[in-house]
This record gives sequence, C-alpha cells and structure tokens, in this order.
Amino acid sequence: MKSKKAQILEESVMWIWRIFMIALIALGVIVIVGTQYESYDIRPVETALLSQKILDCISENGILNPLAMEEQKIEECSGIRGDEYFFEITGIKNISAGPLEIKENCRMVEQKVKLRSPPSCLRQSYVLLEDGKPSLLNLLIGIRKTEKNLK
Repeated sequence: MKSKKAQILEESVMWIWRIFMIALIALGVIVIVGTQYESYDIRPVETALLSQKILDCISENGILNPLAMEEQKIEECSGIRGDEYFFEITGIKNISAGPLEIKENCRMVEQKVKLRSPPSCLRQSYVLLEDGKPSLLNLLIGIRKTEKNLK
C-alpha cells in the first residue's frame, strides 16, 4: 500500500505530464494552422467582381448606356475609391481612372516581369450593343491593396 504522500506526488507528476501534452497539442495546432492559412490573395476575385460591377454600370442587358460612360459616374456606381484601384475602358470610348503606375505595373505583370508587390490585374473584352450595332469594349482593372488584401 502506498502512503498518502506518494499518492499526491504521483498525481502531481501525472498532472505535469497532462499539462505538457495539452501544451504540445496546442502548439501543434497553432503551427499547422499558421502554415496552412498563411496567405490568401483575394484580389483576383475582387477584380472579377469589379469588372462585372463596371459592366453593370455602363450597360443593361448587353445594351450600352452612353450616358453612363463617364469616369465619375462609373466610379460612383462601382464604388471605386482611393488610389488602390485603376480601371481603363477602351474601344467604344476611352475612359480611365486611378493611378497610372498600377496600369504600368499591370503591363509589366503581363510581360512576366517580376515585381516586389505586383497588383492584381484583369483584362477582359465584352461585346455590347451600341445604337443597335455590336461594339467591342476592352476593360483593364488593376488592384494594388497589398497591405489590406494580401496577408
């Protein structure tokens, strides 16, 4: 039979062992989560959504609204604000807004030039009806936002 002191010492050692195991498991979970969820770049999704938003601002059911083809109206309708966004519409009418350095960086990204913090760029073409005739609309969107969206 064990003495009371031996039982208390045995329980203390077991508790230290349990706490060590729990800490080890917690550390393992933190390391795994930290490495698996390191960085998700949501900017490509944001550029696609912004492209659709701009298209919805300037057209309805594939028919161009010439009154909406102004830089300020497109910025207000699409919610583009600040110096983190750039868009350029060419083809039907040439409109652009935002810092030109984003446009230049997008051109460099398309040419496979390595940049330290490249913007997310999307170039798309749409066919819209303008006065009953099909017209080609080219859209370039660039989003910088590296501090906010790239973690």
